[in-house]
Amino acid sequence: MNFGSIQNKLTEVLEPIAVKVGENKTLTAITEGFVRTSPITLGIAIFTIIGNFPIQSWLDLLERSGLNEHFAALIGASTNILALYVTFSIAFSYAKNNGQNGMTSGFLALASFFVLMPQTINVGEESISALSTQYLGGDGLFVGLIVAIVVAKLCTWLTDKGMVFKMPKSVPPMVSESLSPAFISTIILGLVFAVRIGVSYTSFGTVFEIVNKLISGPIVALGTSVPAVILLITLTNFVWFFGLHPNTIYAPMTPLLMSMLIGNMQAFQAGTPQPFAMSSLVLFCCGIGGTGTTLGLCISMLSAKSKRYKQMLKLGGIPNIFNINEPIIFGFPLMLNPTLFVPFVFSTPIMGIVAYLLLKIIPISYVPASALLPFTTPFFVKGFIAGGIGLVAILLVCLVVNTLIWLPFFKIVDKKALEEELIAEKETN
Repeated sequence: MNFGSIQNKLTEVLEPIAVKVGENKTLTAITEGFVRTSPITLGIAIFTIIGNFPIQSWLDLLERSGLNEHFAALIGASTNILALYVTFSIAFSYAKNNGQNGMTSGFLALASFFVLMPQTINVGEESISALSTQYLGGDGLFVGLIVAIVVAKLCTWLTDKGMVFKMPKSVPPMVSESLSPAFISTIILGLVFAVRIGVSYTSFGTVFEIVNKLISGPIVALGTSVPAVILLITLTNFVWFFGLHPNTIYAPMTPLLMSMLIGNMQAFQAGTPQPFAMSSLVLFCCGIGGTGTTLGLCISMLSAKSKRYKQMLKLGGIPNIFNINEPIIFGFPLMLNPTLFVPFVFSTPIMGIVAYLLLKIIPISYVPASALLPFTTPFFVKGFIAGGIGLVAILLVCLVVNTLIWLPFFKIVDKKALEEELIAEKETN
C-alpha cells in the first residue's frame, strides 16, 4: 500500500474541506457556541454523578431523604434546558466573530426561540399558560441552533446595512448599545412572529414539530445509530492517521452528540428507556485511550525489548490512562506509519462490534450523567460510574481485544528498533 500516494490524494480532497470547515463562520459559531456551554455541563458533573451513583442503597437513601428531588432540579436547570444556553451562545459567538454586538444577537435569538415555542399546556380538559420543558432540551436543540444562526445572520446583515438607531454622542455607551438596535429587533421579531402565525395554520402547528419530524428526527435517527457511531470514530482515526485533525469530523457532529446526551438524560430522569443508551455505550467503549484507542499499544509496550519503546512507555503510558495520547501519537509516530495503519484505524470498529455484542448479552443500567465527566477521566472510573461492574468488565474485554490487535504490529516495530540500536552500538564500539 502506497501511503504517500494515499496521503497526497486525501490531502487534495480533505484539506480544502478542513480549511473551509475551519474558516466557515457558521460552523465555527456552532462549535464555539456548544463549547461555551461547557461550564454548565462540567459544573454540575460531580453533583449529577453523586445523585445517580450506581449503588442501590445510596439511591434508596436519596429517595427517603428527599434529596433526589434537589438533584433532579440541578439537571432540570442545566442539561434539560440546554437548548436555551446553546441558542444564546451560538448567536453570541456568530455576532462576536463578525465584529458585532454578541449580546444583542444572543438576546434576540433567545426571544425568537420563546416566540416560536408553544406557550400553553393542556392539563386535563383545560389549557393553561406555561412553557413545556420538552422544548427546552433535546427536542428544542435543533430549533435553537437554526434560530440562533438565522437571527445572528439577520442581525449582522441589518447592522451592516445601517439599520441602527443613531444616538447622540452625549448618550452613555450602555444606553446607546441598548437602543441602537431598536429597528433591527423590530424587524427580526416581526418576522419570527409572522413565521409563528404562518406555521400555526399548517398540520404541524409549530416550528418545533416541523424541525423534529422533517429535519432533526431523521438526522438524529441516522447519525446516532450504532453503525453510524462506529463509522464516525473509524473515519476519525483514518483521517488522523493521515495528519488531519479529528475536529474535521467531530465539529459537524457536535449537535448530534449533544442530542444523544440530552435525550438519555431526560429519559433517565423520567425513568423511561434511554433512546441512545446503546450508541453512547458503544461510543464510550470505542474511546479507550483517546483517538486511535492507543491504550492497548501502551500495554503492548510492556513487552518492549528496545530502549526506544521502553522509554516511550515511561513518557506516554501514564498520560494515556487519562486519554491523553499525543505523546504516543507523535512519539512513534503513528501518523503515516504503514506498519501500524491496521491497528490504528481498525481496532476501533472491532472493539465497537465486540462491545455491542457484549452489551446485548450483559444488561447494563446506563447512567448518562457520566458523559459529563472530563475526557481525562480514566476509563475504569468512568465505566464504573456509567454502568457499574458489568460495564467495567465489558471495557476490560475491549481493552484485551485492543491489546491483542496492537501487539503483533508493535512486535514488528520493536524488533526493527532493537536491530537499529544493536547496529548503532556496534558502530560506536
